[in-house]
Amino acid sequence: MPGGGGSSQQHLSTSVKTNTGRFLTQTLGRVRDAEHLGMANRIKVLTRAAGDLERIGSIDPALAGPAKFAHLYLSCQRLFLKTLATRFWVNPQSMAKQQLEVVETNLAELFSSSLQLSHRFVGLSKRLSDRVNLLSLSIQALQIVFLVRASNKSALSATEQFLAQVGAFVEKAADETIFESPFLSALIRRVNEAEDHKPGAMVRLLQPLLLAHPVVDSLLAVPQEDGSGKSDLNYVAMTHAVIYEPVSMNETPLKYTAGMVLAVPVDADVFNVHDPASVCLAIKTPDQKVQLVTPKQSHLFPKDEENGGKCYRLLTEALMSHQVWSEALHVEIKIVLDVPSPSEISGGLAGPGGRGIGGKRGERLTVDISEPVKVYVLPRAAKRGSI
Repeated sequence: MPGGGGSSQQHLSTSVKTNTGRFLTQTLGRVRDAEHLGMANRIKVLTRAAGDLERIGSIDPALAGPAKFAHLYLSCQRLFLKTLATRFWVNPQSMAKQQLEVVETNLAELFSSSLQLSHRFVGLSKRLSDRVNLLSLSIQALQIVFLVRASNKSALSATEQFLAQVGAFVEKAADETIFESPFLSALIRRVNEAEDHKPGAMVRLLQPLLLAHPVVDSLLAVPQEDGSGKSDLNYVAMTHAVIYEPVSMNETPLKYTAGMVLAVPVDADVFNVHDPASVCLAIKTPDQKVQLVTPKQSHLFPKDEENGGKCYRLLTEALMSHQVWSEALHVEIKIVLDVPSPSEISGGLAGPGGRGIGGKRGERLTVDISEPVKVYVLPRAAKRGSI
């Protein structure tokens, strides 16, 4: 009977949600239980857990936010430990150029994932925000060690940013209880005792601390006190966007006069946004240049609010301009969050849904929140005699 079939589907849906929620908890429990293992075995556990979390998000949409957050966090832990395991500081001259490039690539990926954890999720509890901040601080420390020990680049700017973050932790600890960890406690004590805060001196301080106290990777959920039976991880939601217009891979190129402006209508939904002013369009041309276009706030139409973040319908235009091309080529359009560089961050630490730690000083940093669409475009030379 139709009624019986609907009931069966409902029971199946409930069963799937119950099972995936239980599997998420079990996966994080295995990670917590592996904290006493050696580095190689911890990396194996984290690798398997990250893969399991990715599958959970695809099976149960209700857990997509928590699963993606945990996946990114544990992936950072895995990559952090793998980079530590190379011991690139022992004798970097003996390491092949390719090996050092791998370490540098790992650090770039760590910063990218840390940026997503700090900016792409809403509904973070104080506990989860503290863990993200501590992870970002540890990544900065590892970068300073790499710059001083295994590269010919200056570590002065990175060290200044790192010390500013440590100072922000100290100020925050004076006003409220922050997440305690052996690494953070020892770090604050050593920095306060140190007379020399130059990059070389900081590396001599940081290197043994990173080896002795890898950051805590347990995300095992803590029950909330609201009587809902949910954990703080259940309230995490991911900021994302879906572009409906323009349609990707249009067959007929959009032609316009080179040097003038082409306006491509954009229709999209943006979900779980903490700060709508940070929503931008990123336009990437075939020469790999990226232009950011900030839509007017009047182009964002509020929808329902979910998980502490607001949802919007975005109706705007992607404005682009280029010199003459000999043939039509694809231009990528995607929706991103425009986030501040560390030098622009006041207070230095990310709060729930707040701003976090980025990359180089003075850079404009972005976090992708949509899949790109490709638009066929042809800037043509102006006709002779035209005005």
